[in-house]
Amino acid sequence: MPQTIESINHAKNANVPIIIAINKCDLEGADVDKVKGQLTEHELIVEDYGGEVLSVEVSALKGEGINELLESISLFSEISELESNSLYQEKE
Repeated sequence: MPQTIESINHAKNANVPIIIAINKCDLEGADVDKVKGQLTEHELIVEDYGGEVLSVEVSALKGEGINELLESISLFSEISELESNSLYQEKE
């Protein structure tokens, strides 16, 4: 959890949008609601809890939820009218 808190702080300090990928949801005993509750302690309220932060449950190992995560990122960027940095766009 210390790395998660550090990442949250960096994102907040940079004033960038946050989308939460809750990993390892496939593991026995995984408690997604507990994780979402812990996020509220850091002022990140996910949509399921009435907030505005997107969250997606994934299993990186099994590849589950990855398409949903990518779709969430794409949809969020469209709604927010985000644009990529031209320095990183592929050159033709």
